[in-house]
Amino acid sequence: MDIKEKRNYLDEWENSYSKGDNNILYPQLEVIRFLNRFIKKRNNDCPLFYKKEGNQIINGLDFACGVGTHCLTFNDFDIEGYGVDISKTAINIAKRRAKKIGLDDNRFKVLDADSQKLPFKDNFFDFVVAESCLDSMPFSTAQSYMHELKRITNGLIYASFIGYNDSINSDEFVVSTKLEKGTIQSVYDEEKIYKLFGVEAQEFKYFNKTVQLDAKSNSIIDCRYYCVVSNPENL
Repeated sequence: MDIKEKRNYLDEWENSYSKGDNNILYPQLEVIRFLNRFIKKRNNDCPLFYKKEGNQIINGLDFACGVGTHCLTFNDFDIEGYGVDISKTAINIAKRRAKKIGLDDNRFKVLDADSQKLPFKDNFFDFVVAESCLDSMPFSTAQSYMHELKRITNGLIYASFIGYNDSINSDEFVVSTKLEKGTIQSVYDEEKIYKLFGVEAQEFKYFNKTVQLDAKSNSIIDCRYYCVVSNPENL
């Protein structure tokens, strides 16, 4: 299928979440590291949040939140978490999970996949987590969302991206495997990440690349980038 013909992939994501393919119920380690290092440490009388002090409210967005795992994790850090996703199925699951632990399920919102606009005021959030999501859409769509993330965020943006491995031979393609079948995968390298954020390499607060090798063949079987940057609009 030509990637240019794949204009609306919402149905594929609804199908994926309905089957439970992408229902990640535990937070990613790199997100926890980001929260501890840059936002707020748990069990510490002196929060590390880089901008606010004392008991001021910290607002965080879990962008493309899926079933809400990272948004719910924000609560463990006394952070006011919000989550958005284009999948109504995923958001309904997130709402149910929030209710079970006594949280306000109205913090989860379904995005309009066509408008690619975020339903929040300018500079509402102190940080954004975009874990394994900006690479699950065409690069042009990711650029539109990054514009919105800059608008609503007055602080840090964390994101992770899939990099090239020895089985990938295209920078953007429709997923054909069972997991997330029919959705779009965009593959990143350093230059593509710099272009998406609109900043130079030296402006990132954190930039890490992990590569997993097969022990027998020494081939690359997985590659991911993890990065943190201040909202480029506020540099």
